[in-house]
Amino acid sequence: MGGRLIQSKKRPTCLDYQITGFRDSTASELLAEDWPSTMLIENVTSQDLVISEQSMKKQDILVFQANSLHALFGKLKKLNFCAIAWLPSQTLLLAVSDIQSQLIGMLFPNGTLVLESENSE
Repeated sequence: MGGRLIQSKKRPTCLDYQITGFRDSTASELLAEDWPSTMLIENVTSQDLVISEQSMKKQDILVFQANSLHALFGKLKKLNFCAIAWLPSQTLLLAVSDIQSQLIGMLFPNGTLVLESENSE
């Protein structure tokens, strides 16, 4: 599967990458059936704030390879942040891999990804 990943236009600069996604051979071929050809990064948050009751269960994991390295990759890695893209029937959480220009994606059914408040104990 291939397409584009862009960062929200609310930001001062709009990032636009060509990416190719790869799924595990055991994942459904229909996994990305309703995805748009352009995925929008709606939010960036600390990986430490991501909580989900589903996170301990088996999630669909995808690997995305970008056509080029961008400053966002370094920033996400340095700050231990992840990007969030809301898809029609899923939420995609993207974290930077140790491999250059590669993102690891974890899919959550809509409504199951919970972000903890930075102020909560």
